[in-house]
Amino acid sequence: MFENSKWIWNSNTYGKDTYCEFVNKFDYNGQGNVVINISCDSDYVLFVNGKFVASNQYSDYEYYKIYDNIKINKFLQKGKNIIAVLVWYFGIETTSRYYPYLAGLIYQVDIDGTPVLFSDQNTLSRKSLCYKSGQQKTISRQLGLSFYYDARMEDAWISGVAQYFENSIVVDKKCTFFSRPNNKLKLLAPMEFSIVLNDENKRFVIDLGKESVGLPMVKFYTDQEQEVNFSWGEHIIDGGVRRKIHYRDFSFDYYAKKGFNSYVNYMFRIGARYIELNFDLPVQLEYVGVIPQVYPVDAIASKLDNQLDATIYSLCLNTLKNCMLEHYVDCPWREQALYSLDGRNQMLCGYYAFEKNNSKYVRSNLLLISKDSRSDGLLSICFPSKLDLTIPSYSLYYILAVLEYIEHTGDKTILSQVMSKIENILSSFCNNMKGGLVCKFPGKNYWNFYDWSKFHEGSYLKEDVMEQDAVINALMVLALNSYKKLCSYINRRDIFLDLATKIKEKINQNFFDVEKGLYFVSKSTRQYTEVVNSLMVYSGVADDSVARRICQEIVEGNLVPCSLCMKVFVYDALILTDVEKHSSYILQQIRKEYKYMLDNDATSTWETMEGNKAFDNAGSLCHGWSATPLYIYHKLGLVNNK
Repeated sequence: MFENSKWIWNSNTYGKDTYCEFVNKFDYNGQGNVVINISCDSDYVLFVNGKFVASNQYSDYEYYKIYDNIKINKFLQKGKNIIAVLVWYFGIETTSRYYPYLAGLIYQVDIDGTPVLFSDQNTLSRKSLCYKSGQQKTISRQLGLSFYYDARMEDAWISGVAQYFENSIVVDKKCTFFSRPNNKLKLLAPMEFSIVLNDENKRFVIDLGKESVGLPMVKFYTDQEQEVNFSWGEHIIDGGVRRKIHYRDFSFDYYAKKGFNSYVNYMFRIGARYIELNFDLPVQLEYVGVIPQVYPVDAIASKLDNQLDATIYSLCLNTLKNCMLEHYVDCPWREQALYSLDGRNQMLCGYYAFEKNNSKYVRSNLLLISKDSRSDGLLSICFPSKLDLTIPSYSLYYILAVLEYIEHTGDKTILSQVMSKIENILSSFCNNMKGGLVCKFPGKNYWNFYDWSKFHEGSYLKEDVMEQDAVINALMVLALNSYKKLCSYINRRDIFLDLATKIKEKINQNFFDVEKGLYFVSKSTRQYTEVVNSLMVYSGVADDSVARRICQEIVEGNLVPCSLCMKVFVYDALILTDVEKHSSYILQQIRKEYKYMLDNDATSTWETMEGNKAFDNAGSLCHGWSATPLYIYHKLGLVNNK
């Protein structure tokens, strides 16, 4: 691939947060299958003969560089054809979804497999006239950059009619290419909208009707040029969208030309329920909203007899769909980040919710995570990310997720690509053991987080004491047992032998209260929590009699409760121990918590039960890790496939 193509850029467009436009031509006689292979850093929009074709670069690394293979026949005409590409180079490291490398674009057009056009110094390019380069306005540390668009500068460049173009320069980028491992996202029809507030045709607050993810779109007529601010959010406060939350600013700016304005940003994805537009002068608003951009997945038709359960199931399903982009995302509004714990919960639901076990999509996520590279052997906090920050426990969930993938899909071939990563993770934990137990990782770049509940939040960007605790050791046992099963699938030698058994013994010696029959957090924190005790049951550390005692304490409400993300382990512990005895309690808890969301106008599942008030008013109202009731309903046998 790209044997004759070169990485290119524009000589006048350097620096972070820059936009470059490229134009090229080729002849077509109307016969043959025509495809374009394309990749870039950081994102792109492809036009053929002035029409939008595709957008969005897959999140990747230079050594795992993804290209798209796109059929373009329906956009072609006999004779000359114009290929136009807009590329947005970020260049700014985000904490959760972008690893910065050199700017560049590479492409190749093939007709029946024969290259007829490729990127090189003869490709014409220029700095974008409409997009303001170098602004570097950020939305948040996770989402990265916002943008400024000036409609007054629009011309017909995507149709090949424009000025200021010059030959491109060749960029020294060295990448190892792979074809996109899952499907391109699909655009749906623009969402319907309702106007909640209209202040003299200068300020509009819009309700999309439900939590959605997609491309921002606006159409309006103005008698005069003017600036417009477009902001979005998940709830309304004081009559408007909460645009600014601490350091975050959920907005972009647009300079309107006189007359009719119609705009879509194909590289900019928002998660929102509400939109607010602010003008200086009155306008005639035709449309404002979102073009939904979704992963093409088919949900399995399902039926639940209880109406509330059916509604909760739909709530979870909508959440899962909103949190499936090029890869899993924790939330489409605030971060759009792939975390291994969040992803594991979403994968678990997807095996039951979607056709063919959602296997292709799950596999692509597991592979992307495996490409992460840290010197300590652990996984980064998100993928791809250059930030020197990790949540150690999340590396262990990844091993469990790989095992569950094979158990649900039967695809063992993935192990040839991820097994060395798994062994590096476990080795890293072994190197952080003392007295036969895993310790918390010391250092500000290690966030020893387990859950958003008391005693388990860890110390973000602060140095932790290198002490042993119960949670990380229970997870280590779970990961080692998962690894042992993975080895058995491919006749591989278990290099960690009986370590799981030894750690299990040490856990019972150090963290088990014989009198109470429960496990506590650590020697310095003798607290009895749902997180600790459910993991002891789920990992098999607790024997049967202790597991029954733990489950009874959970049901009676005697343990410090966990938050929504860890409920799946609590419910699985109850199901493993005695499903007939505990199913009514599980359903009671799910119905109580998720009915509360529904009663508060939820159209997707919340990050925590505090809703938007969590994290100083930055709580997500669409969070993938909380969609696990869908999985539990299947485990309890309540779902009938239609």
